[in-house]
Amino acid sequence: NDVILIDPIKGVLVRMFSGSGGHLSFVNQVGFSADDKMLLSCSAAPSGAIYGWDLESEAKDRIFEHVSKGTDYAAFEHDFRRNLCCAIARPQGSLRMIGHLNNTV
Repeated sequence: NDVILIDPIKGVLVRMFSGSGGHLSFVNQVGFSADDKMLLSCSAAPSGAIYGWDLESEAKDRIFEHVSKGTDYAAFEHDFRRNLCCAIARPQGSLRMIGHLNNTV
């Protein structure tokens, strides 16, 4: 249930996103913004969450959060210019558009 960020060149742990700051279910996908300033991840049911963390801040603060209990998010794509996330939910394959204010469009 943890997302672990490792520096591949130095071979050291950069940050572990877990517990109250991370997912409570299996993580299905992890992605980076084009500028590598944000890490995003989505998880399976029952927690059904999509989180984004600011990799530039010292604390690696969570700056994006969408939780839909019981939803199994299989995959997502994030449009950083529009601050919009498009996610696929299983098993029905429904498509959800999610804005940064935690609302479903």
